[in-house]
Amino acid sequence: MNNKLKYGFALALMSVGTVAMANDPTAQSYNYRVAFMPDIHFHDVYGQFADNAFEGLKNSKSGQNAVIRSMYAQLTSTRLFNENYFALRAALDDAGKKGIKLIALPGDFTDDGQPIHLRGLVKVLQEYEQKYGMRFFATPGNHDPNRPFDMPAGKEDFLGINGKTQRIFSLGANECTGYKGKTAVIETGAELPTICTEEMVYSGYGRVMDAMKSFGINPLPEDIYWETPYSNYDSQGYSYEAALKSSDFNQRQYEICTQGTGGKYKQEGYGPCFNVADSSYLVEPTPGLWLMAVDANVYVPSEKADINHPKAAKNFAGSGNAGYNKMLT
Repeated sequence: MNNKLKYGFALALMSVGTVAMANDPTAQSYNYRVAFMPDIHFHDVYGQFADNAFEGLKNSKSGQNAVIRSMYAQLTSTRLFNENYFALRAALDDAGKKGIKLIALPGDFTDDGQPIHLRGLVKVLQEYEQKYGMRFFATPGNHDPNRPFDMPAGKEDFLGINGKTQRIFSLGANECTGYKGKTAVIETGAELPTICTEEMVYSGYGRVMDAMKSFGINPLPEDIYWETPYSNYDSQGYSYEAALKSSDFNQRQYEICTQGTGGKYKQEGYGPCFNVADSSYLVEPTPGLWLMAVDANVYVPSEKADINHPKAAKNFAGSGNAGYNKMLT
């Protein structure tokens, strides 16, 4: 299935399975159904800019303001944007009506982790937690943290007034060079002035993991077991307090160098090297069911990376561009 079709229908084609543990007699009585909803690429159609930098366009039927991308943006991308808001809701309602309460979100639950869309996704998931008693388990893809740290960015193809193209970027992006403060409107000679707002930042791991912490990324008190690859405990004597301490962002880091893995595996002469986050976790949310979320993103430092600014996004290539082909090293 080509990318356009895959992203268009991934939400509707839920993978629902029964989890049976045939080798464990004590678990044979359990019957679980888990819905997998990958590649949501959530775009909050009805999202509100926290700084009111852009109001969107008023929908004449609903009366709500809509923040949407142009049709041209969708026709020239491997992804859909505007439809995904409604497709996600339809898929969640379908799962809810079938009594499915465990929902896995394996990768690309946002489309570059912009604060406005990340905030909107959390709001929708919380709504369905209340509506159906669902639990969500997310693990990021290469479009969630596009880089391991926040990166200036934006989009040039929002739909603006009178069908014109609206450019919206963040501080530090070339399109907003020189502006001061958190918001600005810059005349560039384009159809509409460029809007500069921090709502268009591509979020790094810190922001993404904090926003999604209640959706598997961090433990909940009701979990039977939860750990990361860096935890120093096992199921014997497990406690929520220990898991919560283990979930701290600073405890979930590994070293990566231009040439490959760092840490205890680092070879002589490797560099430059940086610490980046790993959001992987293992959870037993209900007796007998174990879910492993593997963060497969790899961010390779540039040979010209600035070691004096270890949290600079420009030190790295994106996971989708240069990371996956470095998995073995």
